[in-house]
Amino acid sequence: MLSVARLRLSESLTAAAGLASGQVLLRKAPQGRNHVYNIAFNRPEVRNAITLEMMADLMRATKYISELPQSECRAIVLSGEGKSFCAGRDLKASRSFTPDQANEYLLAMKEGVKAILGLPMPVVAAVHGHAMGGGLEFTLACDLRVASPGTILRLPETALGLIPGVGGCVLLPLILPLATAMDMIYTSRPVPGSEASNLGLVNRLTESNSPEEVFNVSLELASTIAANGPLGVRAAKRTIRKRLDEEFPTWLEAASAERAPLTFTKTIERHWIGSLRRRSTSTLQGDVIHPRRLRLVQHLRV
Repeated sequence: MLSVARLRLSESLTAAAGLASGQVLLRKAPQGRNHVYNIAFNRPEVRNAITLEMMADLMRATKYISELPQSECRAIVLSGEGKSFCAGRDLKASRSFTPDQANEYLLAMKEGVKAILGLPMPVVAAVHGHAMGGGLEFTLACDLRVASPGTILRLPETALGLIPGVGGCVLLPLILPLATAMDMIYTSRPVPGSEASNLGLVNRLTESNSPEEVFNVSLELASTIAANGPLGVRAAKRTIRKRLDEEFPTWLEAASAERAPLTFTKTIERHWIGSLRRRSTSTLQGDVIHPRRLRLVQHLRV
């Protein structure tokens, strides 16, 4: 199998695509894996927690790829550098958000998810370590998912008095049976990759928990897709996803409307404080928090 180290020595398009922050990498796979590109979240020191800068560069990367000739890029691997795919919200960056900044952040994440969904070629998510909250929602925007047995996938929002606001409530029920999707969302429980494979959420399960193996299997799957006729593959994707492409923006706005009044409530404050104490006995309510009391609440990684 091709090693991740070798891929890192392949052609880098990060500068050509104008990705200024360094928080997203864009690379073309080496010869032998022609027509496969890699978009990688690159904040390994914080498990690739999401920032506004990361989302801006993700938009640039997807735009660059979308404008390539149809025969050039035939499949994409979406991955995360380091020990995790993506742990969700950036705690440090969101700590001092005002309500307006929090809304801007959520909008940027929504646009990032839509950008992945809008790519005309198949996207394979290489999921290792953790895929939490918004991180998991990015994998749901991909066409296929590869994970290790020990990968943890979770939508923690309902445990915090929220809902998955950037696609989870819409995309997960399209991938899994409705009752199974509701189980994951309502209980907010962590799902290991081995179980996710049995459920049908993960398409390929690796033998080990090695991030390199997860990436290699993802690259192999993408290469298999890229070896097929690009026009036929793109036409198949358009046909399969026609209804989703037409209706997803409306569904996403409905989810955002449901989430907005939940974002700044005492429920979240109590449950976050409870999680710090590793215990929460509060009763869910809907009392609004004063904006000045948001600093602690916005440590949430969702």
